[in-house]
Amino acid sequence: MTKQVTKQRIAAKNIVARISRNAMRCICTTVLFVSFGMNVKAQFGGGDGSSDKPYQISTAAHLVELANSINSEQIYSGKFFVLTKDIDLSAYNTGAGWTPIGYYETNSSTSFDGTFDGDGNKITGLYINNTTLNRVGLFGSLRWNATIKNLGVENVDITSTYSGEEVGGIAGRNNGTISNCYSTGSINGSYQAGGLVGNSNSGSITNCYSTASVTSYYAGGIVGYFRQGGNLSNCYSTGQVTSTHSRAGGIAGYFIDRAGSSLLNCAALNPSVKGEISGRIATITAGSILTNNIAFEAMLNNADDTSWDNKGLTNIDGGDISKQAINTDGTLGGRFISENGWTTANGKLPGLFGKTVEMPAYLYYNTGITAITASAHQVYPNPASHELRIKNYTGGEIQIFNITGQTLLSLPPQEQTIDVSNLPSGIYFLKAGNDTMKFVKE
Repeated sequence: MTKQVTKQRIAAKNIVARISRNAMRCICTTVLFVSFGMNVKAQFGGGDGSSDKPYQISTAAHLVELANSINSEQIYSGKFFVLTKDIDLSAYNTGAGWTPIGYYETNSSTSFDGTFDGDGNKITGLYINNTTLNRVGLFGSLRWNATIKNLGVENVDITSTYSGEEVGGIAGRNNGTISNCYSTGSINGSYQAGGLVGNSNSGSITNCYSTASVTSYYAGGIVGYFRQGGNLSNCYSTGQVTSTHSRAGGIAGYFIDRAGSSLLNCAALNPSVKGEISGRIATITAGSILTNNIAFEAMLNNADDTSWDNKGLTNIDGGDISKQAINTDGTLGGRFISENGWTTANGKLPGLFGKTVEMPAYLYYNTGITAITASAHQVYPNPASHELRIKNYTGGEIQIFNITGQTLLSLPPQEQTIDVSNLPSGIYFLKAGNDTMKFVKE
C-alpha cells in the first residue's frame, strides 16, 4: 500500500512538473509575441502615433514597415505620422518596384486612414512597374479620414498596365484630403492617372502642384478622375498630358459634379493637353462648378495648334495667361500666395516649403536683356532686401528693369545707394553705363 501511494505521489509530481513546464512555455511564447509586436512598432523612429507624438518616419525601412503593416491589415486608423527627413526609395527600383502603402484590393482595412505629415521633406526615387494592383502610388488608397500634407515626391517613375487601375504620384485613390504636396517625374497608366492622384472620390486636393508628365485613358495634370464632392483648388501643373483614347485635362482629366464638387483658382501651364476629348483645365459633366481658372495661352491641343473653343475663367479651357504674365507675376494672379504657404518670386513658378520652382524653357519669356556676370561693376548685396550698391561704379546712367524689359527706375550718373525696398520680390536687371547685371530682390 505504501509503495502504491509513493508511485501515485511521484506520478502527481511529474504531472505538476509537466504542467509547470508547459505553462512556462506559454508564458515565454506570450512574452516573445508581445516583444515581437513591440519591436514591429519600434521600427518606426519614435513616437506613439498621437497628434502630439506622431510616429517618426526617417528611413526607407520605416516606410516599408508602414506599407507592410497597413497591407497586412494592421489598423492605424486615426494615427499620426511625420516624415523627419528626406528619403530615397531608389533601392526599390527593380522588378515591380515599390509596393504602395494601403493598396486596397478587396478589403477597405488595407487603405491608409491616418495623417501623414511630410513636414516639408521629400521622397525621391519612387519607382513602380505594376501589373497586378489597381491602386498605385506612394499610397495606394486613402480612406475618408486620411490626410496627406506638406510632402513632395520627386522623380517618380510609374508605369501601370493593370486593367482599371488608378495611379498617381501621391496616391492611386483619394477619399481623404491632400494639401501642400507636389510631384515631379513621369506617370503612365492604362485607365485613370494624374500627377498627384488617379481617382479622387469625395476627396479634396488643395495647394498642390505637379510637373510630372501623365499618359493614360483618363489623364490629368493633377488628377485623372475627380467626382462626388470635394474641392480641387489652388493647384497648378506643367507636365505634358496625353489621353490614349479618351479624356485629358491640364488639371483634371474628367471632372464630374455629383455632390457640389468645385474646381477653382487653378492654373494649367502645360505645354500640351491631348485627347479625343480635352480641355485646358478639365473635361466635365454638365453642371460642374469651375471658377477663376487660367491656362497657358500657347498650350497645344490634339491638332498641334493653340485653338481652344471654351475659354473663360469659368469654362473648361480657362482664361488665357501669357508667358509675359506668368513671368512677371509669381503669384499667377493672386492664386498662389504666401498666406497659403506658397513661396513666390517674379520669373519663377510658385513653390512650397520656402523654395520656388524654376521656369520651364517653354514658359520662359525672353526680355532681350543680357545679364553680365563678369563686369567691372558689381551689385551688392545680392539678393537685396532694402538697399543695393554698385561696386567700382565709374559713372553712367543707372536703370533698373523687370524681366519683361520694363524700366522701373532711372537715376542720374552718380555713385549712390539705391533704394529697392518698394520692389516686389523677384528677378531684376540693373544697367550702369554699358554694363547690365542681374540681381534678386528678396
